[in-house]
Amino acid sequence: MKILIVVESNAKAKKIQEFLKDQENQYICIASYGHIEDLKKSEMSIDFQNWTAIYEFTNQKAINNIKKLSKTVDVTYIASDPDNEGSKIADSISKILDKNMQRYRITFNEVTKSAILEAIENKHKIDYNKVNCQIIRRLSDRLFGYKLSPLLWNYFNINTLSAGRVQSPVLACIVKNTNNVNNPNPEITYKIKGDFD
Repeated sequence: MKILIVVESNAKAKKIQEFLKDQENQYICIASYGHIEDLKKSEMSIDFQNWTAIYEFTNQKAINNIKKLSKTVDVTYIASDPDNEGSKIADSISKILDKNMQRYRITFNEVTKSAILEAIENKHKIDYNKVNCQIIRRLSDRLFGYKLSPLLWNYFNINTLSAGRVQSPVLACIVKNTNNVNNPNPEITYKIKGDFD
């Protein structure tokens, strides 16, 4: 049986290829070189009507290589990292495979022969809870950073700064609370208590 394994890094692909060269099945191991799709750079890339991300494929060279090799094998194992980001990469890779292509997700925490073989034995489906977590994180980055980061670039003249999805709203809350403390606007309220017979 011919099997394609797609990992994130080329160095990892070479190492795994070496581990599996004497196995009963024929393995081809290649890299996606990280993400193969991302939010569009030139716009918010969020459909605010449905609150969904608008992705575009970015690494056409890697995509073409994965598609081409997947047509020469019986099954594809997507072995991107086991975290949320790796799960999103797995989802992106799965999207470009032929719909009839047999595909599985495999995950491992160390690049050793035993860990790879164990992962292959325990193949599973993509965890879409993790994929959705990564999408929400990416949308949060975009919502808070897309318009705020350019302000930082202009102010500090450094275009590598970015406004974080956590720090920015927290800073806004701190500023708001500080303003409320420094400029109190007391409201008179009344409590009415009644006893009725």
